[in-house]
Amino acid sequence: MKSGVYLIKHKDSDRCYVGSSKNVADRKRSHFWSLDRKQHHSTKLQRAWDKYGPDAFDFSVLLYCDEKNLLMYEQIFIDALSAQKRGYNICTKAGSRLGVPHDADTVSKMRDFQRLHRKKYEWNGRMLCIAEIAEIAKIPRDTLWRRIAVDGWSVSEAVNTPYKKPGQDLPGLGTQMTFSKWVERIGCTDAFLRLWLSKGLSIDDCIAKHKAITPGEFARVSGCNPNGFNERLKRGWSVGDALTVPARKFFTQEDAKEIRELSKTLRVVDLAKKYNVHVDTISLIVNNKSFKEAA
Repeated sequence: MKSGVYLIKHKDSDRCYVGSSKNVADRKRSHFWSLDRKQHHSTKLQRAWDKYGPDAFDFSVLLYCDEKNLLMYEQIFIDALSAQKRGYNICTKAGSRLGVPHDADTVSKMRDFQRLHRKKYEWNGRMLCIAEIAEIAKIPRDTLWRRIAVDGWSVSEAVNTPYKKPGQDLPGLGTQMTFSKWVERIGCTDAFLRLWLSKGLSIDDCIAKHKAITPGEFARVSGCNPNGFNERLKRGWSVGDALTVPARKFFTQEDAKEIRELSKTLRVVDLAKKYNVHVDTISLIVNNKSFKEAA
């Protein structure tokens, strides 16, 4: 049997490297070849090898096993010998590099490989990926990707449409204000204003869009009391609940007592349906915050 789990151990400190292979003898030659040429993937083992020399290390086979059990036994020995915490293993999990950071040279090679295999677009007579176009055109890559890949813009349209930076002055209504000031003035959220501007709307269009219908007008159109509707929205109710849940009933102490008794067998949601009120109303009664019982 050639497959098994092996150990590269520093004689004096007992620090070790644990590995597994389908052919242990070939893996031994591969490790020593890489270490002699300063190309080993474990930087910790490579530094120790350079510092102490080849004679300071022993190679031994811990056990031979079937190929299907290699990673299982490797993980057992990594944990038992603390090969990652105290030794020369760089991976916490056998067969996986999850959580191991790449060096700058590797990151650069990975970036170049990805750019080589990304989808290319024709722009100014050249075939470039979105990241390269964004870098040249000085446009955020996410914005350019959304315009081309999601919204279906042409490359020239996506590049030539001005990008409004969050911090720049935005003209509108004869005034110049920063992004945050416009968010405060319009009364919308930061995300909504960014979305509208990314769609090419002017600041005036954003104001008109946000104020096309106020909550009060929306409530009147829907046949709901505007004051009650606004108050419910402030409390965090959904628009659907704020419109459809009837106004709060007037409960008596007897009703509250009955609700508390029923809460022992029924859910709050079921009680709310039974009494045709919002769940918050039932919760206040059940938790003794409304119609308090005498101490």
